[in-house]
Amino acid sequence: MRTAAALLALLVVTAGCSAPFVSDDAASDATETANTTTTDTTRTTTTDGTDGTDAAAYDVPVQNGSLAVDANRTYARVQSLLGTDVDPRPVEVRNLTERSGYDPSRYGLFRLLGVGNASFDAERPGGVTTTSGAVYVHPGNGTDAQVEQVLVHEFVHSTQFNANMLPWLDALDQPRLTNDLLQTRLALVEGGAVYVTDAYTEAHLDAPAQSERIADRYDDGGPAERLFLARYHVGNRYVAGQIDDPSELERVYENYPRTTEQLLHDRTPGEEPAGNLTVTVETADEWRVGENDTLGELTTRIVFQGELNDTAARGAAAGWGTDEVVGLERGGERAYVWALRMDDAAEADELAAALTAFVEERADDADAAFAVERVSAETVALTIGPESLDASVAGGDGNVTVTVE
Repeated sequence: MRTAAALLALLVVTAGCSAPFVSDDAASDATETANTTTTDTTRTTTTDGTDGTDAAAYDVPVQNGSLAVDANRTYARVQSLLGTDVDPRPVEVRNLTERSGYDPSRYGLFRLLGVGNASFDAERPGGVTTTSGAVYVHPGNGTDAQVEQVLVHEFVHSTQFNANMLPWLDALDQPRLTNDLLQTRLALVEGGAVYVTDAYTEAHLDAPAQSERIADRYDDGGPAERLFLARYHVGNRYVAGQIDDPSELERVYENYPRTTEQLLHDRTPGEEPAGNLTVTVETADEWRVGENDTLGELTTRIVFQGELNDTAARGAAAGWGTDEVVGLERGGERAYVWALRMDDAAEADELAAALTAFVEERADDADAAFAVERVSAETVALTIGPESLDASVAGGDGNVTVTVE
């Protein structure tokens, strides 16, 4: 079993980013889209903007259909807001309704923790941008203003990629891409696009801010919806706290957070770096050890919110220092050990109490056995697996040993 790989396959969007009406849960989807041959090529009309931007400065090809929005004018306005001058890539009108679902429960740990799947309105306008800067827009049944917001969001992504704003895309020395690091990067990318779209909306559109609609959906959503929408909602809040104008967007990526803890609490990479934690599994049984992963504070909070009230979930996750999930497999059976090291013993006390309450709420609905163990002063472990799993957890704050008999 490839535990980390299974989770990243569900969440990764390193081949592109999207406007928040749909899921983008597989990198291969965006790659396939980028290689699609288009037909019925048309172009938008060119109209001088009344705000001083020159729509004639850019010629944006619109392929495979037409849009009720002037893509040239919209692109020019985005470039003006960002203070950039990046050549546009084509925009393709495409039906993206196959992306209207998001199912993190395909990762066994999430399913056992109560994170189901989410579906979004397939007729809501949305879009996708690949790392090459190519843009795909699904107008759906949206108003002209809603479609224009999607186009703006995707044009921001296209500029992020083609203006080389995102330093990790070209980095030769890449750290291990955990769930926590991936969610951090997604929030920085999507948060930037939402922030600029809000500024564009305020200047040019008579429509609610994109961030307001996302915040409402996030607050009303279950764990799966929040897990998907967090990159937009939490990301926008972080970006809005770092800069005062869209022209400063590139500055967000100069000293960017490496963990969702730093993202949530406005920390720099040097402030509250992830702690040390190693989980070792010793097994004499038929159980096979899979890969490991780090979920991070944001995902921990969202998981807890599925069974605990918001105050308890936030409080329990807030002391996060680091965590590690290790997967186990025996035939068709799956088991997981999730160890969390907190900032101090008091935070670990709060986490242990919250995990115990979480398990009491979750156990009746999950086809698995749960065990919470206080490993050391700062470290707590949750074991999830079939009743037949005979596992014990011991160790210190930074080293945890799981013994499977």
